[in-house]
Parts: sequence; structure tokens; C-alpha cells
Amino acid sequence: MITTRQRQLPSDRGAYDATYGVLGPNKVTVGKVTLLQAVDFLNKHQADKSYNAEKIAADYKLDVTVVKDILDHFSTLIMYTDSQKSFPTSERTTQEKNPLKFLRDKIDSVKD
Repeated sequence: MITTRQRQLPSDRGAYDATYGVLGPNKVTVGKVTLLQAVDFLNKHQADKSYNAEKIAADYKLDVTVVKDILDHFSTLIMYTDSQKSFPTSERTTQEKNPLKFLRDKIDSVKD
């Protein structure tokens, strides 16, 4: 037996682009930001400190004290790779690749 559907099917059945796994709203209330906007101004602030709380508040129509609190308590992840030397390296990575020689040298230095 074939039955007819009482409600309409969605007209858009295609995939959507949801950055960070979240589909943002179409309209944003004044005084609020979306997740994408927050990550965007946090990244801009970390890259350029002259992009301060006052400029962010003016661009996104936010309260300056709220923006200062956001900048104090939130930041985006900074990932370092092996090719970058801006993070501290352990003593072992600066030694030769042979771990037995490294251990022997450590034992010899303790004996002396």
C-alpha cells in the first residue's frame, strides 16, 4: 500500500559547509558574535597586537570590557613543528641520534 506524505521534503538536500563542525546562524544579534567571528578576531589579535580590544569592539559592535575579558581568557592554539626553533628543545634532541651513546655519556658525566 502506497501512502502520500503529509509534509514537504526539504528542498535543499545537498551537503553544507560547516566550518569547525558548526553551521553558523544567518543573522547575528548586535552585541553577539558567532564562533567563526570570535576565532577570527582572536587570530587577528594574536598576529597583530595593534588590533586591540577597542578596534575589535568597534568592528563587531561589542562592549569593550567584554572584549578585554575574551582576549584575557581565550586564545587559539599555536602549534610548533620540528622545523621551528622557537620552542625549547630537550637535551636529548640536541645530542646524537644514538641513544646508547647518549646514555653512556650521561653515566660518564654523573661518575665524574
